[in-house]
Amino acid sequence: MQNIEEVWKEKFSAFAKAGGNDYQLSQWSESGLKNYIKYFFEYFPEKNIRNSLALDVGCGPGTFSRLLVKRGFKVCAVDFSEEMVRAAKERTEDKSIDYRTAEVCKLPFFDNYFDVVICSGVFQHVYDYKKALREMRRVLKNKGFMMVEILVAVSIMTVSILVAMAVAQKSIYVSRQAFHTTQAAFLLEEGAENVRIARDN
Repeated sequence: MQNIEEVWKEKFSAFAKAGGNDYQLSQWSESGLKNYIKYFFEYFPEKNIRNSLALDVGCGPGTFSRLLVKRGFKVCAVDFSEEMVRAAKERTEDKSIDYRTAEVCKLPFFDNYFDVVICSGVFQHVYDYKKALREMRRVLKNKGFMMVEILVAVSIMTVSILVAMAVAQKSIYVSRQAFHTTQAAFLLEEGAENVRIARDN
């Protein structure tokens, strides 16, 4: 029997083969992707991180990888679908982006390697989210910045992910979804350096 990751890998590979716009390949709504792009950088730290090394986990067609490059980041991007990585390469003019096929639970990078790690719309497709989160933490520098976009707003899994991120005490963590203030307070109690609750659009 296939696990959830295998099922979604097949689905996203099929989306990549079918072609289309970025939002179609990544299964966003057109308006949802446009809105998210508008405020993508609002939640990055204020310090100058230009020319920093960024990792885009679950890069899909490369939408956010290309945004990061335009802002001056050096970018590595991974996706579990070989077909999706191929599609990202084909639609990316800037050949400096290092696209690779890799699993979120087995990232092919050294410890403490990246200044920034972003992960958008991935965790609802991950079976062992704790292992995935530990792996993302492993490749993030001690004072690095991690941004996780979770599409399922209110769920036990979502809250568990954010608590796990908080106790890591490695970075400033952001949740895009609108959590209650009591939940935000709980994350701070768990040791997060700074929890910013982003607005919904």
